[in-house]
Amino acid sequence: MSWIEAVLRAIAAQKHLPYGRSKEGSDVVEGATKSCEWLTDEILRRGDHVSCVYSVMETLMDAMASLDFEDYRNEHFICAEDMQELKEWCFVYDDDKRQGIAGGLEELGMGRIIDVSEARAGDVAQIWDTTDGKVVFGHSVIILGEEPGTKYPALTTWSAEPNEGNVRSWRYIEQPNASKLREWIVGRPGF
Repeated sequence: MSWIEAVLRAIAAQKHLPYGRSKEGSDVVEGATKSCEWLTDEILRRGDHVSCVYSVMETLMDAMASLDFEDYRNEHFICAEDMQELKEWCFVYDDDKRQGIAGGLEELGMGRIIDVSEARAGDVAQIWDTTDGKVVFGHSVIILGEEPGTKYPALTTWSAEPNEGNVRSWRYIEQPNASKLREWIVGRPGF
């Protein structure tokens, strides 16, 4: 099974909507509905307030597990400590981890950072929108390919969205609002 096949299988198997900012009347649950373990370590806890980073990390962990990356005999074996470190990058724990999941893949030798123009299905990204040099929005996504039929070039993504949970969505590559800048930090997993 290829990397993108594993990612798509992980997405299809998700039966919950993990996003922690649901509004009244929304069917989106409050907090994560399952915990995610790697080897014997709990990486993501059930009940955690969650958002896009939880969704991306859970999807990656499920895809990696389906490819037997927990088996030390596998050439792509990932130890629990590295999985915990990847989570810290995905969740942008501090300014040193500003590159998000893409930077974590590169730092841990699991992939490399590429230009957004090279993005393809199965890549991951940290997106930052800024206005007047100040970050106004950050988002973590799994890239599913190019989005057809949009006014400006865009990518189809998988992530958690407020009041929607895990969904297929899309993002313009460049922010069409001239007063804002969009930065994509794209990571290509090396599997």
